[in-house]
Amino acid sequence: PAKAPTKAAPVKEVIPRLRAWLAKLQLEHYLAAAEQWAEEQGAVSLEELVEFGEDMAKDLKMKALERKRVVEQGEAVFKEVEAMPDEVAEVADSDHDNDDGEGDDGDDDFHEGRNAQLDTERDIAALSRVDVEPPDPEPPRARPAPA
Repeated sequence: PAKAPTKAAPVKEVIPRLRAWLAKLQLEHYLAAAEQWAEEQGAVSLEELVEFGEDMAKDLKMKALERKRVVEQGEAVFKEVEAMPDEVAEVADSDHDNDDGEGDDGDDDFHEGRNAQLDTERDIAALSRVDVEPPDPEPPRARPAPA
């Protein structure tokens, strides 16, 4: 008689919900490094990591757009992850599991480019809002005299 497959016990996280937080920021490939950094810094909660997110991103040598995500979106994603029931957070963690380590570089480059495009689109949208006072225009530059 064959045994029915059993669900593996969830792995104890060093920092609870860190994996879900990183996954929502599309940075789950930094999990091991972030856990090690937290241990070295004496951080014991996700809240501490979010508070010192800029330092962590710099120390982990994240790319510029990855750092920007941590700094600009870290707090909001933290609140979202903290509000999740435990079962949902575990599902969010397992949805992004990719232990083979292959294919991450291309995906990351794609996401970096896409995030840069979205940042540009947000900037353009902000500049085109009619209910906000536009920034002062730059003074006109002097044109060279025609020859």
